[in-house]
Amino acid sequence: MGEESFFSPLLSLFNFQAKMIMNLHKAIFSWVLFSIVLLSSCIDESLDGCYGEVTLRFDYPYNPGVGFSDRVSRVNIGIYGAAGEQVGTMQIEKNSLNAFQGFKTRLPEGEYTAICWGNAYANTYIDQTGKQVRHPDLLNPDAQIATDDSLAYGRVDFEVVYGDDNEATVHFEPAVIYLEIAVVGVPVHPDGTLDEAHAPYICLDNLETEIYDFDMNDADTERRTFYPAMQAFDAGNRLMVMRTAVHRMNNDNPVVVDLMSNHTTSTLLKRVALKDLIADNPAYSIVAQKELTIYITYVMGISADVIVHPKPWQVLPVQPNM
Repeated sequence: MGEESFFSPLLSLFNFQAKMIMNLHKAIFSWVLFSIVLLSSCIDESLDGCYGEVTLRFDYPYNPGVGFSDRVSRVNIGIYGAAGEQVGTMQIEKNSLNAFQGFKTRLPEGEYTAICWGNAYANTYIDQTGKQVRHPDLLNPDAQIATDDSLAYGRVDFEVVYGDDNEATVHFEPAVIYLEIAVVGVPVHPDGTLDEAHAPYICLDNLETEIYDFDMNDADTERRTFYPAMQAFDAGNRLMVMRTAVHRMNNDNPVVVDLMSNHTTSTLLKRVALKDLIADNPAYSIVAQKELTIYITYVMGISADVIVHPKPWQVLPVQPNM
């Protein structure tokens, strides 16, 4: 009895210490397990804090024979939440697009819209607040604008789900049409240089779609005027060529292409109504998502009459009737 009484307190102490050690191990294991759960899973009941990977791929599918890399060298992308709030923006340059034609990011679970503008350079202003796109000088009444950038547009709605491979494709389409305007019979100095003081110029008037919203719909409330700049001059053929890009419009539009005498007198020599040119030449019909270049060649002669050809100057006998 005495020996048993002597060891009983020691045994009790040993059992107590063993239980303490086991409880400590359990506590440490539970904390490690909880930490792993925190790091590897989503615990926010609203799911707002759950991030998922998303890949947006770019293509240019509507015009056979040309691809995305042939037409787009820069992308400005804006991501917007379900309520229209801006989540983020990024500008992707050509070297990055050459490596991967798309964009990868992480976003909280939810529904989003990606708005993409291709080739927005010096002639494009993207208003992220007002969600509009225009030429940066458009609102300056004294500015003489020559052209828009060769804009392309793409939009896609997508959803991000935690743990999924979230992917979507942005289909880009042309956001402008091109006009190439040639004038044959321009004045040339004896040394072969252009007589700029007496050279005609082009006035592209009644443009009414020069402000886009982020759905690439017309948001302009005024009619605008562009003055296409000379891109080429051929003294031998007394030829000058202008090329410009403008926002897309309908076939029934008020745009006129005016050949003006010179910057001194500014007399109208010949007017081409674009809708009439389109109606007479079905190849120039403006079709959604399709690229289009409209060619107009003015041939000036000795008389005041000016002949208009709805063709590139290269396919015409360019010598004026002198």
